[in-house]
Amino acid sequence: MSRHDEYAYEIERQRKQEIFNERLRKTTAGFYENYMRMYEQFLGAGFQKFIPAEMSRLQNDLKEIKLNQQNNPVAARDISFQVQSYIYTMNRLGESAKNRFLLAEQMKREAEEEAERIRLEKEAKERDERQAAIVSEFFKRMQGLTNPAIRNFAEEALSKIKKDVTNGVFTDLKQMTNVFDEALHSAEKKLSEWKAAQAKAFKEDALRQQIETVKAKVEAENLEDSEKKSVMLKRLDDLFGKSADKNISQEDIQKDLIEIQNEVEETAISEEVRRFAVKSIIRQLSSQGFEVDRNIQLIKNDNGDFVKITASMPSGKRVVCNITDDGRLNYKFDNYEGMTCLKDIQKFNVDLEKIYSIKLSDEKILWSNPDRIGKEADKMPVSSGRVGDY
Repeated sequence: MSRHDEYAYEIERQRKQEIFNERLRKTTAGFYENYMRMYEQFLGAGFQKFIPAEMSRLQNDLKEIKLNQQNNPVAARDISFQVQSYIYTMNRLGESAKNRFLLAEQMKREAEEEAERIRLEKEAKERDERQAAIVSEFFKRMQGLTNPAIRNFAEEALSKIKKDVTNGVFTDLKQMTNVFDEALHSAEKKLSEWKAAQAKAFKEDALRQQIETVKAKVEAENLEDSEKKSVMLKRLDDLFGKSADKNISQEDIQKDLIEIQNEVEETAISEEVRRFAVKSIIRQLSSQGFEVDRNIQLIKNDNGDFVKITASMPSGKRVVCNITDDGRLNYKFDNYEGMTCLKDIQKFNVDLEKIYSIKLSDEKILWSNPDRIGKEADKMPVSSGRVGDY
């Protein structure tokens, strides 16, 4: 007797989730290490002085990735995507800010202001305590301005305030603090506009860096489906070309980039699930006394691809299993006498779920014949590739 069955196979949900999570951890860890290296380079360049908000955001996001990497890899992956969208603009933004707001100039100015403060406080004290309080508060606020970018954009307004403080223009402390706060608010707005303009100018280059980084990751992936890998690399090349097109939204390119990254993950996870199924089937057939042909083949056709496993016994009994890329197991037990194959089939099905947590469902009996039909087994497709690591 020969019997040819088809099932949908599914690795136990928990185990499949573990494969998925481990894959995300591994991928995200690679990006995290790269982002950490960039963050440390930014620290070494002193960017925390010149773009403190951006550095603080990056530091917090990296902490969140690290925090979620083990217990919530999906969240870690999503945060990694967010970091990817802005980190590549930070190097040029930091250098640009550093060149404009030189730390040496700031230190020199602070020293001059401190000397000026002491002199003016002394003079004001000689006049009256109210004026002394205004002078003291002004220089206290100036010392609290540690962001050189804010000081740069507020420089003209602050110089006028200092002159008014010196000349006793302000009649009370609140009047001076209100003017001071308005000057800072205006400077913060100008700084925000400047950063936006700089980021826009750098964004095209940053987007290309993102695409190149993702492409390098895809090239390093050991995917069995080389054709699919080639298609994804071609899509990345197309995105690289589109990044220079002013008529194409960079936000749309970002979405496409994330879509490709997700597709890479799904493909790698799907292949990992199938590898687990293939190894489990090989072990099961071996445990039932079959000798498994080590020439395990990856065969492609118009409907996709499948991994072919062939096993036999000295008596002539033979099993051919095809594991597709969409979660189906197609197997054929043949060269059996009468109905004797049913016992081996039942053990095969039961043990796959009991021992390896592979559940078979949606059974379809494609054909059953009580006679020997070993010749039909030789009509299976020939190999068009070889799958390793099984």
